Amino acid sequence: MVSKSKPRRAYPRHAASEHATDRKVTQANLLFERLSVLYNVGAIYSQLATSQSRTTAESLKRACQYFQNAAGSFEFLLTQANDLRLPPGTVVEDFSEPTITSLKFLMLAQAQECFWQKAVLGFTRLLAES
Repeated sequence: MVSKSKPRRAYPRHAASEHATDRKVTQANLLFERLSVLYNVGAIYSQLATSQSRTTAESLKRACQYFQNAAGSFEFLLTQANDLRLPPGTVVEDFSEPTITSLKFLMLAQAQECFWQKAVLGFTRLLAES
């Protein structure tokens, strides 16, 4: 049984939107940790997508799926971030609606580009065969 008087553990993390700074965000908040994991899942899916070669139809299909999964992670993060209540004066730009919405649409745009590249790849192969 956990004592209510026992302090909760706070985990520091670097804000993704802070470039070249050592500023850490530390919160003893389970929802904050869940949102951080969702953010990282979206980031990992986007990394997987960009690591695809995009030279074959199959690799383009995988990249498109990974980008769509990343967008889905960010969409779910957006729905969950509305419940986050931080102490007054604490701002986490990583979980703001404009930031997450931009990331979601960026991932969807990347998926659309993969779809377009797959169509172009098929068209150029048809031209090469004729």
